[in-house]
Amino acid sequence: MSGEIEIRVLKQDRVYKKTGKPFHRPKKYTDEYLDDLALSLKDWVLECYENDEFRMLYEWCQENDFHPKNFTRYTPNHEGFREAYEWAKTWQEFQVVKGALTKKVDPRFAQFYLGCQHNWRSKDDPEAQKRDLRNDFIKFIDHVKGIENKDEDEDEPS
Repeated sequence: MSGEIEIRVLKQDRVYKKTGKPFHRPKKYTDEYLDDLALSLKDWVLECYENDEFRMLYEWCQENDFHPKNFTRYTPNHEGFREAYEWAKTWQEFQVVKGALTKKVDPRFAQFYLGCQHNWRSKDDPEAQKRDLRNDFIKFIDHVKGIENKDEDEDEPS
C-alpha cells in the first residue's frame, strides 16, 4: 500500500533535470499561433478556390501538423480560428456537393460524407424524422409554457 502512494507522489512531483522546473506539457497553441493557423487555413481555402481543387480539410491538418480533434478543442475559445474553420467547412461542403453534381465525386460517397461530416440527412431517414418530431414537441411545450406564464402575469394585480 505504501509503495503505491510513493509512486503517485513521485509522478506528481516530476521535474526537468536541467532546469528543475515542474514537468508539464507546454501549451502549444497560443493565441498568436492560432491566429497564424487561421490565416493559413483561409489561405488554403483561397488557394483551393483559385485552382478549383477538391481537397479534404484533413490534408490541411497534415500539412500543418494539426490533429483534427484539436478543432473542437480550440474553436470555442478563439473567434478568429473558429471563423476560419467554419469557412473551411462550408467550402468543403460546397465542393463535395458541386463534385457530386458534376460527377467528379461519386454521389453515394458524397451523400455518405455529407451525412457524417455535415449532418445532412434524407427526409426519409427515420432518425431525422424522430429528431424533427422531438424538436417540434419541445417548441410546442415551450410555447404552451410561454402562454401560461403570460396568463399568470396578467392575473397578478399591479
